[in-house]
Amino acid sequence: MNRAEKYANWTLPYVFPYAGYTGQIELDNDWDSVGAQAVNHLANKIMLALFAPARPFFRMDADDAAMIELTNKYKVDEVQIKLMFSRAETEAMRRLVKKSGRTALGQLTKQLIITGNGMLHIPEGRKAQAISLRDYCVSRDLYGNVTEILIKEAIAFGKLPQDAQDNMAALGNGRLPTDAVDLFTWVRLQLDGQYLVTQYADDQELTNVDTRGVYRKENLPWIPVTWNLTRGCDYGTGHVEDYSGEFHTIDILNQSMVEGAAVAAELKFLVDPNGVADVEELNNAEQGDYVWGKETDVSAMSVDKQADWNMLGAIIAKAESRIGRGFLMNSSVTRDAERVTAEEIRIQAMELETALGGVYSHLAEELQTPVAWNVLAELNLDKLQGVEPMITTGMDSLSRGSEHEQFMLWMQDLSILNNIPEDVRAIMKVDGAMTKMATGRGVKFEDVVKSAEQIQADQQQAMAQQKQMMQDEAQAKQQSQLPV
Repeated sequence: MNRAEKYANWTLPYVFPYAGYTGQIELDNDWDSVGAQAVNHLANKIMLALFAPARPFFRMDADDAAMIELTNKYKVDEVQIKLMFSRAETEAMRRLVKKSGRTALGQLTKQLIITGNGMLHIPEGRKAQAISLRDYCVSRDLYGNVTEILIKEAIAFGKLPQDAQDNMAALGNGRLPTDAVDLFTWVRLQLDGQYLVTQYADDQELTNVDTRGVYRKENLPWIPVTWNLTRGCDYGTGHVEDYSGEFHTIDILNQSMVEGAAVAAELKFLVDPNGVADVEELNNAEQGDYVWGKETDVSAMSVDKQADWNMLGAIIAKAESRIGRGFLMNSSVTRDAERVTAEEIRIQAMELETALGGVYSHLAEELQTPVAWNVLAELNLDKLQGVEPMITTGMDSLSRGSEHEQFMLWMQDLSILNNIPEDVRAIMKVDGAMTKMATGRGVKFEDVVKSAEQIQADQQQAMAQQKQMMQDEAQAKQQSQLPV
């Protein structure tokens, strides 16, 4: 908790405020806005990578047996089944947006970056919300699987089910309808692999609630997520913790510079006690008046710390640059030089983006897949045997982008063959050179280049077409020479 509060204070204090914060007073902010800018930038970048607004972040995939069963059941072909899947994906995303899912996911992403932990709650028929580590605790097994969750919330006594109000009133609590009651939600993993959910108001178990019951792992509406999870640990670490040294450096040095600048900005004068100038006369003099004294009698006080501040500024600039690179800020990708090519910027940006590949894979397993199952459950599509959501964003999207990049680079390599002299090309095995280039770039040569059999078949087809055209021309010529 203390670490989370400290990291939030360096970046976005409202993400994890101190205990008891009610919003009545201003939160303590850092001495600079580098942390806030870095976290906001990385959170937006991750949201665009994992939950792009232009298309669904998953697709429904069915194995062969399931596809055959669906085609026989609905009397349609495989193309129609895939079209139905596509419509279901679009409808699932529409429902997620309607439940304020994108807003909750944005808040959750900031919690993960700063504190390393967060929970997404996707209740049926209500809006989704992000729950901070302040309001829940979790237990995991050695492999990181959730075994127990306990969530604490506050609810008005008058909003409890009537039977719970009657039972609590019988105990002599004497609560008013507006009094706050602690609401506990207890999630426990059972031996059959499902999760049992029970709720309590204070110590009174609630029986007449919609959330009580048994859930499968796929559609459990409480989704605890971590940024990085170490084996055997219950809680994860965030991205800010990886750069805590840089944030601490910037915080301390910026405080020194700001306080030093405040001292230097003070306007104070020193008067020589042995001088002839009268201080009282100077204070009472109007602008343009003549007073007795020498120029050396009065001097302005100055703070000679410019060299020290320059050194501090250089250290802060280096720390800000490292944070910028770690949080994928474009301004820190470009090197400091007179000429920086667009290709260089693109390559550096791609390297930084792929540096988060492990995080993308982790979030795809812990966050995206459960979210997809939950939105499909609202469409009653989570129980289709052999059908499951496949994540198509994040690391998968980066892999497709990398493949496309390597293919384009291979096409540029092929242009070099045009510059080879004809006498050299005559003794070269061009197909062998193309194969080596493709292998070096990781391109599947056989997918884009015709085989010898395909080339021979194309040549035969072309010869047959040419022969047919010649026959058609000869036949047309003979018909034109016949007498009318």
